[in-house]
Amino acid sequence: MSAVKRGFWAHQFVEYLLGVAAIATGANSPKPALPCIAGALMVLNGASTEGPLAAFKLVPLKLHRFADFGLIGLMVLGAAAGGSAVDPQGRAVLLALAFILGFVSWRTSYVKRVREPKTPMTREEIGRLAGHVSGNAYKAVRKQGRSVGDVVGKAASNATSEGANAAGRASATAINALRNRRRK
Repeated sequence: MSAVKRGFWAHQFVEYLLGVAAIATGANSPKPALPCIAGALMVLNGASTEGPLAAFKLVPLKLHRFADFGLIGLMVLGAAAGGSAVDPQGRAVLLALAFILGFVSWRTSYVKRVREPKTPMTREEIGRLAGHVSGNAYKAVRKQGRSVGDVVGKAASNATSEGANAAGRASATAINALRNRRRK
């Protein structure tokens, strides 16, 4: 059983949130350089990739995956080898960001969604739909105990749900007959 992958819009949204959180946390620490740089790179990475929440759409989705792993590697390297450039709070932030970004990257689908064009309804489908809608409306009004004439007017009071459905079927049948005649 394969895991369900989330859409890329959620990935971009999480990158923006993590980047802003890293910048805010770094700005409040005594040594802000590495967390702020990591946050800025995350925001830039999310904003430059072609996705629904992108600002620039410069980087393809397939390449973004490798950029994510590069960012994760830079954050772990910065936390481990940052030396005196990062304080304990900054190390914890960098490691937490690397872990969260790794999890989000693992659960993200980097496939670009292609929407199929919608085909318009056929005449047969429109006729069938009209019959069902009018029949259901008639039944609903009758079920409430009110007269149809009070609700939808004199014309609707003369119709029955069977008549409306029959009209829909008849129009669909006529349309199908015309189509079959054209094909021959």
